Amino acid sequence: MLDAFFAISVLMVALMAIQLVRGYGVYRMAVHAGLLRPWLALLPFCDLWIIGLLAERSITARAGSSRPLAVWLMALFWGGLGGMLLCGLLIELDWYEARGLAVLLELVWTFGTGGMHLYALYHLFRDYAPGDQVVYTLLSAMFRIGFILLFILRDTVPVSVAGSPRAKARPRYDKEHSWSFPPPPVPGTPAITTGPEWYRQQRGGKDRRHRKKKTKKKGG
Repeated sequence: MLDAFFAISVLMVALMAIQLVRGYGVYRMAVHAGLLRPWLALLPFCDLWIIGLLAERSITARAGSSRPLAVWLMALFWGGLGGMLLCGLLIELDWYEARGLAVLLELVWTFGTGGMHLYALYHLFRDYAPGDQVVYTLLSAMFRIGFILLFILRDTVPVSVAGSPRAKARPRYDKEHSWSFPPPPVPGTPAITTGPEWYRQQRGGKDRRHRKKKTKKKGG
């Protein structure tokens, strides 16, 4: 009996620790994004709402159209859970025909919520870790380490804010929610930069130098 109680206690502590790590990572992302009620990320299952909103921002920035992922996630999770509880109540009332419906709702709840959650995580990772979104999503699905990845990316400036998904070093937020790109390697360029304007300036500078070389070759 004591062994079973100890095992259950360890499991509960581990689940709480995982939720805290995951919740804090999503909470920091929500605070940097300026979302309302970012503390929802710290509550079990309510963090689905925040993840959905962050994924929506990623889709909107890339495609220009919005998808209500937050609403879909919450509807699938809480709707399916409520339906299963209702079926359980009907079975207790000797309405055994509800057993088949309960099994169907459980399948929809498990695979529907899980699939939508991974879809939202894919778009979130696409915004915070461009180029690695497929690997991160697979790791989250197969090895359940999504909470670690979300914690690592908590202060990363997403592509929807900073632009330039091809940048190797993603900028990070500071305590004041400000950010800047790493100092550029080109001599004479200011080290402190803000926003994707730096990339446009660098691109423009390269184009101007390329045009000057072409002009010199033609003149020679």
